[in-house]
Amino acid sequence: MKHLLSILLILCLVLFQLSAAELFPLPLEAGPEVKVALVLSGGGARGFADIPIIAALEEAGIPIDMVVGTSMGALVGGMYAAGYTPEQMVSLVESYDMVEMFAVSPISSRNPELSVFAEHKNNIISLEFDSEGIGRAPSLIGDQKILEMLNDSLIKTSLITDFDTLSIPYRAIGTDLITGEKIIFSEGSLVAAIRSSISIPGLFAPALTDGRAVIDGGVVDNLPIEVAKDMGADIIIAVDVNSADYLRKAEDITSLSQVIEQLVVIITRNTIVDQLDDAHLLFSVMLGDYGPLDFSSFRQIMEIGAAHAAEAQDEIEALRAYLTDAGVTMRNQREVRRYDSLPDIYIDRVSHTRLDPDESKRDFFPIEDFVCLEGNPFDTAMMALLKSELDQLRELNRYATVTYRIRNIVCDREGNPHGELDIVTREFPTRKLTLSLGLFGSTSMRLSPRDGYTFDFDPDISIELGIAEFLNERLTFNLMILQREAVQIDTSLRYRFSPSFSFGMNHEYKRGYLWGGDDVVPGTTDGQDLSYTVSASGYATYRNSMEVKFTSSFDNLWYRQTDGSYSYTFVPSLSLGGVYTSQDFSLFPKEGTRIDFDIDISAKDLDFGYRFDFRGVRTWEPVDNSFFSIRGFAGISRSVAHRRTDYFSYGGAREIVTLSPSFRVKDRLLTSINYVHAYTRPTIPLLFKVELTAGLRGLSTEDIYGSSPPVPIAPFEFFRDSSFDLMISTGLGLQIQNADILFGIALDTHLNTAIFVEVF
Repeated sequence: MKHLLSILLILCLVLFQLSAAELFPLPLEAGPEVKVALVLSGGGARGFADIPIIAALEEAGIPIDMVVGTSMGALVGGMYAAGYTPEQMVSLVESYDMVEMFAVSPISSRNPELSVFAEHKNNIISLEFDSEGIGRAPSLIGDQKILEMLNDSLIKTSLITDFDTLSIPYRAIGTDLITGEKIIFSEGSLVAAIRSSISIPGLFAPALTDGRAVIDGGVVDNLPIEVAKDMGADIIIAVDVNSADYLRKAEDITSLSQVIEQLVVIITRNTIVDQLDDAHLLFSVMLGDYGPLDFSSFRQIMEIGAAHAAEAQDEIEALRAYLTDAGVTMRNQREVRRYDSLPDIYIDRVSHTRLDPDESKRDFFPIEDFVCLEGNPFDTAMMALLKSELDQLRELNRYATVTYRIRNIVCDREGNPHGELDIVTREFPTRKLTLSLGLFGSTSMRLSPRDGYTFDFDPDISIELGIAEFLNERLTFNLMILQREAVQIDTSLRYRFSPSFSFGMNHEYKRGYLWGGDDVVPGTTDGQDLSYTVSASGYATYRNSMEVKFTSSFDNLWYRQTDGSYSYTFVPSLSLGGVYTSQDFSLFPKEGTRIDFDIDISAKDLDFGYRFDFRGVRTWEPVDNSFFSIRGFAGISRSVAHRRTDYFSYGGAREIVTLSPSFRVKDRLLTSINYVHAYTRPTIPLLFKVELTAGLRGLSTEDIYGSSPPVPIAPFEFFRDSSFDLMISTGLGLQIQNADILFGIALDTHLNTAIFVEVF
């Protein structure tokens, strides 16, 4: 029996050696110089399966002498070549929101609105088009988040411009969008090489690299085995994460999207079929249940990759045995230089590079905001500070991408690297026609000891058409239809003398509830009031965040009387308004400040009136994803016209939500303290908000018009019969692309309660 077991053992060893020899034919010259290459295919989210396979190869001690990758394979391979361990890559993936990273809009939409006291934005859709095409962006997905991750994770590799001197020699594959030529990245910026290789056509915008528009390398070589051979590889380990696609049958293609997907499969598979036979060890990971865009399923994909590696353990051991017989020393791959061992780079100066196609569109860049980074090592703290500044810059200026790089690196006598931090901005071309749609407003159910139960449903709608270069390259035409309390049609022409100065003519027509007593006096709320306004304005703009406007207006008003007749009023006025903002235009603003003010002087029959309005918001982020805001409102109105716009809104979701949105006052002083916490992990960010609001108000429209004749107010009589209000509210918010939504409940000191929904 012992002899039989010995014979069987010897046969197994012989068969094992034969299998190894068959799988891995000896190179021409065996010895310690045998080179092993790891080749990783493209495949989008499926590429996460590469990570556990790399871990299995490391565990077996198989040395990797070079890495070649396409698309997602270039990303994973680049991280590995830079010195990241598989465990570090997993931690990195888990620390980012993968859905957000690969699903962010290519153009920021949460920009501030420079219009004084702007109260709405086009949050449903904003479509730009002209004869050159539809949309500003040549992609569905923006690269802001992916570039943030690549820069934050690989900025130390700025020291290395020759990819052969990385921890592991590395190549990435891209495609020239114009010529169709295969581009092999072997030097330059590692971040730029990876970004170029992952530029899936239609999803990511082409990368601009050395004057070339580069798209995904999978178009020309989705499993670049030949490139590895050209680098001198003797043994090639290849990972193809798209194998399940090759098993489809005709009956599996039942929709247009599946037809398009199959065309992509054909294109990418045709780039690899002639290379597969050159792979000595091929991992064909079956990921048929997960598509290239299933980034939210990265854990499940990595689990499948780990299971596949476990199933291929015999092949891995066979490769190990063959390499050992060929004279290759097994080693712990972690003895290779790790990314963490690279030194931080000192920043000597800050510069700015603009990738905008039209240089005239960007006249100013706040380079001084980044000078504070000079003279410091670019460590984790400096990186976090820079990221905060870049986030605000993108929001404020609607850049498609605001990123950075370190270039012109030299070492001092002590060997410390010094370089230039270059802020890189990119904006896609502006189309001549813009069609926008907005839906905003609030809905509330209120219970009051005085008025009982009331329900307010007050949606507001905006439709806007803008035409750039209208008759003249400096002239812009704008048409807006706005349904709020009154139907408003607004047309304007604005001529831009320079990037900082412009002049505009505005014509405004309103039909609806325009008189201050419409909500109080019976028989006047039939929506038949009319207003026609002509105005001329001069604008001065600074740094894309501040605007001062001087306006001369001529307001013609027709108030409908209870007998059906109209009374006419003509009100000329002069006003000076301004706005400064350094925060996003949102219900949940991030760090920054916004200040609006408006001073108006009007006349009627030699009587003069005035109106002053102020609003200020300051927001801090003392800890990550927690925001504190202080808001202040102040207003005094002694106008001579009795228009609804001459009163201040005091109720509704933006002020005292327990009061009706139509509640208006002549004097107001409001302040509020807000706390917002953002839960960033879900696909749709959730926000928790608490607000404490205190207000002091003068006479309301009900106080003034509830008696006959209306209560007169002297020009310098402030806060007559004033009332104090204190309210606390709490709610949950959502931020979805362009829109903010808040669901909340509120209670005030008068025991008024409200449940409300606000859309902005």
